Amino acid sequence: MNGWGCKRCGTQLKPGETGHRLCEMCMNRESELRGKTKRLATIERGSGRPDQYLLDGEPVPSVTEILEATEGKPALDGWHMKHGFRAKLMKQEAADVGSAVHDASEEYIHTDDDFLAYAAAEDVVQRAGLKHLNAQQAHLALKSWVSWRTGLGARYRFLATEIPMVHPHKRYGMTTDGVVEDTETGEVLVYELKTSTRSYPSHVIQTAAYALGLNEVRGIEATGSVIVRVDKGRIVPGGEVRGGGGPAEVNVVGGSVWGKAKREFVRRLASYATTRSIARFYGMKI
Repeated sequence: MNGWGCKRCGTQLKPGETGHRLCEMCMNRESELRGKTKRLATIERGSGRPDQYLLDGEPVPSVTEILEATEGKPALDGWHMKHGFRAKLMKQEAADVGSAVHDASEEYIHTDDDFLAYAAAEDVVQRAGLKHLNAQQAHLALKSWVSWRTGLGARYRFLATEIPMVHPHKRYGMTTDGVVEDTETGEVLVYELKTSTRSYPSHVIQTAAYALGLNEVRGIEATGSVIVRVDKGRIVPGGEVRGGGGPAEVNVVGGSVWGKAKREFVRRLASYATTRSIARFYGMKI
């Protein structure tokens, strides 16, 4: 016995199979991924986040920009002070991990076979060009997401992913991670994937802003949101990833909380617009 098991299904490998760590059956199925992967045509796949949101040829702010500009972040300021010059690099690395996990999970959603879907998603992470430890985090986060998707998350049927929109009246841009239908209740919800180390109230406000846009631009009435925060672990001194791959934290939002979040975004949007108007009046950089 060679002691190696197939990295996909765990089957004991035969002599000659240990080089690629896949059994013959999984190798055959992997080849399907390369050229014969079926796509779920019933799920709309958007173009993703643009470099800039435009309305009538003029740039408009994104939901993220609005929330960041109108939210005091003393904890984040302390984090920047703690990490000094490395803070910017760490923030970029976290964003890169998040992008890879988002792209991988989207690939999974649009692939019509759980086995091929996971292989396709892993392939996206592999090709993301992340640093070693960040790549580990992305793989662990993907594992956390797949566990949710094939477990409790199976109740949600995806209707669309990565749909960019601009609200024509409130003048802000957004790209939804997804729109799903809860097959147990029939409700349509905004879906949001997070790779942050913790959940924030702004996550709920963000999805509420997306719902306002969906209703205005697409005529879709989302009655709430499902926010999935995956476990990517954390990089600790000594150069290793601690934790990761555990159960996702899921926040299903609706009812009065949903209504309050919508009102809060509208308030934040007005505050943002006022600040920009004052800045323009005094010739300040916006």
